[in-house]
Amino acid sequence: MVADEEPEEITIGRGPENDLNIINPFVSRTHCVIQKGMASSLWTITHVSRSSTYVNGVELRIYINWVLRDGDKIQFSDSEEIKYEFKLLDISGCSLNGVSQSNGAVRDSITSLRTTFADQQSTRIAMSERVVSIHAEHHELSEMKISLERQLDKLHREEEEVRLAIKEKIEKINELDHAHAILRIQYSDLYKFITGQYNLLCSKEAEDPRLVNVSEWQELKRGYQDERACIRREVLGLRKLDEPMKSEGRVR
Repeated sequence: MVADEEPEEITIGRGPENDLNIINPFVSRTHCVIQKGMASSLWTITHVSRSSTYVNGVELRIYINWVLRDGDKIQFSDSEEIKYEFKLLDISGCSLNGVSQSNGAVRDSITSLRTTFADQQSTRIAMSERVVSIHAEHHELSEMKISLERQLDKLHREEEEVRLAIKEKIEKINELDHAHAILRIQYSDLYKFITGQYNLLCSKEAEDPRLVNVSEWQELKRGYQDERACIRREVLGLRKLDEPMKSEGRVR
C-alpha cells in the first residue's frame, strides 16, 4: 500500500476494515497502526497487539511507540513470511512493500490449523475426562485406604486388649497356683495331725478301754473322721480346680 496524500495513519491487521489487510491466522484482527506525527514528519508504529511485531528483528513491546526509518524491516507475528519493508516516498508519504502468502495458501493454512485445533480440542476433552476419572479413582482409593487404616487400628487395639487380658489371666492363674500350693501344704499338715491324733486315741482304746470315755470317744472319733473326710474333699476339689485352669493357661 502507498500513502502519498499525507495520511494520518495506516491500520494493519487481519480484519477487512484495515488499510493493509493481511490474511493470516497469526496476525491479529487489528495488529498495529503506523501513524505520522501531528507536528513532524516522523512515522511511528503504535497500538501494537499481543501478537508479536518485530522491527529489524527487535520485538516491540505493547503500548510502546517505535519511530520508523526508511528501510526498516517490519515483521508481523513470529512468521518470517509476513515481513515488509518501510519506505519513505517523500517528506509526507510512505509505503510498505512485501510479499505475503496467496489467498489459496492462506485458506489451506487456515483449514489445516482448524483441523489441528479440532484434533487438539478432542484430545484435550479426552484428557480432561481421563483426569476426572483419575481424580475419582484417587478419591475412592483414598477413602478405601482410610477405611483400611481404621480397621487396622481397631484390630491392633483389639489385639492389645486380648494380650492384656491373657496377661492378667496368666497372672491370676499364677496367684491361684501359689495359693493352692499353700492350701495343699496346710491341708496336708492338718490331715497328718488329725490322723496322728486319731491313731493315738485308737491305740489308747486298744490298750485300756477304761481310759477313754465312750461317749466322748465316739463323738471325738466321729469329729476326726468328718474333719478328715472334709480335708480330703477340699484337696480333691483343689486338684479338680487346677486342671481346667492349667489347661486354659496352656491354650492361651
